[in-house]
Amino acid sequence: MILCVSLNPAVDKMLKINSINIGRVNRASVESVHAGGKAVNVAFDLSLQGEDVLLTGFVGGRCGRMILDELKQREMPNKFVMLSTETRTNMNYIDSMGNVTEILEGGHLVDAKSEEEFLHLYMNLVKKAEMIVLSGSLPIGLDEGFYSTLIDRANRVGVPVCLDTSGAPLANAVGHSPFLIKPNINELESLTNHKYDLSP
Repeated sequence: MILCVSLNPAVDKMLKINSINIGRVNRASVESVHAGGKAVNVAFDLSLQGEDVLLTGFVGGRCGRMILDELKQREMPNKFVMLSTETRTNMNYIDSMGNVTEILEGGHLVDAKSEEEFLHLYMNLVKKAEMIVLSGSLPIGLDEGFYSTLIDRANRVGVPVCLDTSGAPLANAVGHSPFLIKPNINELESLTNHKYDLSP
């Protein structure tokens, strides 16, 4: 089983708009509304490829229930810790030229009790996993070293961890021996403090 960890999932709303006029009324048509966040998308893709996947993390509020409803409809196995705070909504605006403008919320607030509940759940699931995917940003309330903690606990029982995140959580985690990291070019340049020339 591949365990996909989504600490900061989202309801992704995609809107089509001719152009965005700052400070004025903008009318858009809704293209799609679906469960999102990096780890959720990874879980969906792995499931489509026939892999045995389980999705875990935090959800809360109305948006959290929407995510759980979609996972049920798509028959995606999951075990989430429920929060009293609201899971985020991400807005994606597509203009007439095909340009995408993203507005990403910071995420729900994870309290200390919920964090401990998740860590207990995580270790129970890790023992059944062949691989772990940690993907996406960290929600409000979790320390930037939280991914490092998850990697350390998986390494103790010999389960490889694939990590896809950015900024301080990535910089903090690379020294904790994840099996694989997947930075894009901007994340890699930030991590290494080096500018790479990708010209052919």
